[in-house]
Amino acid sequence: MSNRKLVLSAIIVVSITVLASTLFLGMSAQPVNKTGLTTSPMIISTNGVFKHDTQKPLSQAYGNTYYVSKNGNNGNSGKTPSRAFQNISYALSVVPSGSRVIIEPGIYVFNQPLIINKSVFLVSDSGKYWNSHVYLEAIQNQINLNGRTSSIFQLGGSPNPNSYTGKLVTNVTIKGFNFEGAGIEVPGTGAGYVTIAQNSFRNLYTEAVGYHGNPVGYSSPFPADNFVNITGNLISNVSVFPGSGMWLGNLQNSSIMYNTVEKTSYAGIIMTGTSAGPFPGFEANNYIVGNTVMKVPQQGIQIAFGSNVMVLGNTITKAGSGGDTVGKDAAISLFNPDQTGIVMEYNILANSFEGLGISQQGVSFSSNSLGSGIVFTHNDIIGNVIGVYNNAGSGILKAGDNWWGPHAHPTSNGSNGYAGLVSIEPISQHPFNPFESRDLCNTDVRLENHII
Repeated sequence: MSNRKLVLSAIIVVSITVLASTLFLGMSAQPVNKTGLTTSPMIISTNGVFKHDTQKPLSQAYGNTYYVSKNGNNGNSGKTPSRAFQNISYALSVVPSGSRVIIEPGIYVFNQPLIINKSVFLVSDSGKYWNSHVYLEAIQNQINLNGRTSSIFQLGGSPNPNSYTGKLVTNVTIKGFNFEGAGIEVPGTGAGYVTIAQNSFRNLYTEAVGYHGNPVGYSSPFPADNFVNITGNLISNVSVFPGSGMWLGNLQNSSIMYNTVEKTSYAGIIMTGTSAGPFPGFEANNYIVGNTVMKVPQQGIQIAFGSNVMVLGNTITKAGSGGDTVGKDAAISLFNPDQTGIVMEYNILANSFEGLGISQQGVSFSSNSLGSGIVFTHNDIIGNVIGVYNNAGSGILKAGDNWWGPHAHPTSNGSNGYAGLVSIEPISQHPFNPFESRDLCNTDVRLENHII
């Protein structure tokens, strides 16, 4: 992963020539969030400059700093470490919107979700989970709503996240914590300008990060341009089925970067939208870069109902078990027809049931065609049962300029070969990620410790 990080800028530059005709053109407007801060959307400009400025608020947005300590007192002012509050929930109830709240070391136990309904920068003592001693623990049988385990932090909404009522929240950052048992949820009311960075989520009863956007049939007041940034997190061991690392619905202009997801009971990272209801929400203008996903029984990374999505430089191993819908048991799964502008480059897809799966089965759609602007090139496809499976009823997937392993020439329906409407020529004779691909061909490499 360290080699990958050094060359990702070059990867994006290489991708520009492919993407310029399909992605993010004409998006030069500067949306303004509800606190008056200007944030740039994802752009490929006419001069080839790539931007994605996801929630980088001005420094004065968090001008007030408060502290929480296990040894504090809620009667304190909270404005210095020696005068810290004792409870996170109390601190969030009294600090002004736009405050920074620093949590001092300790174990903080939650028996119900803490609803965050104001702009806040919530950060651990160090801001990085690997040297933080702040632990947020959920009690499984108590932090429960409507028969299922809920979250530790809930961004916006009401006490019942399934009611799709309550306050929408913007400008929230959660950084540097060790979550245990449960994580972070955004209910149907939605949230915008959210950063979730450098946290660990371990031994979970539900997904680490759930963004439930605008469900079918509901008119939720979620921001049209979500600007959600999920970066540098570790997600390990989601035990209760069906538990994915991340379930992210209807995101737009958002980034999922340098996260590690391992050992879930379902998928790794699910990106999806909704195609029905009076207010359908497609996921669009997102990029998924440099993530590591391994040991998940279903899809590693799923893109569904998407448009203008970049999937670059991810490493996905041991995804899928052959028991799900054809095209979904894959390291990367495109699930639903007619997605547009999905670019997949410089990924390692290894030792999975399918490397890339394109699925049209199991759901009723108005069309069963491949879609336009699907780019799949410069990837390493290694040791899968099926390397590439295009299950679309029409439309040939162009899968040229990929590496299929040493001395490999993939065949139709052969081991690590291809199935469905796929063209594979020309075949690269060299890996695009030589160090990691070499190891993945021969060994069971544990990549989850390669944290940025």
